[in-house]
Amino acid sequence: YELDRGGRPPPGGELRAQLFDVAFSRAKLLALGERYDLYSERSGLPTWRLEGIREDIEVEILQNYFDPEHYMINPVRSARVVVSFWHTDPETALAVARELSELITVEQTRIRAEAARSTSEGLAQRTQVLMGELASIDRELASLQARGSVDPSDKVRAANLLEIKEGLESELALSQGTA
Repeated sequence: YELDRGGRPPPGGELRAQLFDVAFSRAKLLALGERYDLYSERSGLPTWRLEGIREDIEVEILQNYFDPEHYMINPVRSARVVVSFWHTDPETALAVARELSELITVEQTRIRAEAARSTSEGLAQRTQVLMGELASIDRELASLQARGSVDPSDKVRAANLLEIKEGLESELALSQGTA
């Protein structure tokens, strides 16, 4: 799923559509059709086979904490979905439904891992920037101190630099998770 501008995942209808677009992609469903011999009479016509498989999948959103009203109360980024599959053989229906559920789980795990990796990279980059800014301030403060200037503008500059440094150190602690 993709987050909206407010950082919230999509409402139920959009979530269902995204599951079909991503977790239940054409290639994955056709491979599933091959494994379970679904719509074998349509095997020469992949689009028809795919259509048959998709028609027999039902995704019900039981609880969607992605909806804005739920998100405001409890910002848990999850949903409870029920995946079912219709087939004349109950064992095949169950096996296919389980595999479809696994496709969702695998895709969501991949998406969350990618988001975590991206966040981690962003924090690492921001940490490097902050450390560079702090080093620059330390050099400038050392230079002002080495000059031993009594000029009031140097003293104001040093006070400003110390204030900026304190803010950067706080931000650095937050980005490193030590605040």
